[in-house]
Amino acid sequence: MGRAIFTMVGAMTEIERDIIISRVIAGLERAKERGVRLGRPALPQNAVLEIQKLRKKDSLSKIAGQVKLSAGAVARYT
Repeated sequence: MGRAIFTMVGAMTEIERDIIISRVIAGLERAKERGVRLGRPALPQNAVLEIQKLRKKDSLSKIAGQVKLSAGAVARYT
């Protein structure tokens, strides 16, 4: 009896997950149709130029401390 209930609950959660995925995809498509830009905003161009200038003489972690970004973010713009 317990195995049957467990199987039914598993099937219901799988259906619910599929519904959620389809709603998210539909929402993303509607946003793209309206011209909404998705994702994290890019750094201003002056910050990117400063990072590239500092990269010639400093390490990523030093630059990250100076411009108050993570080392990974600084590496993305070098």
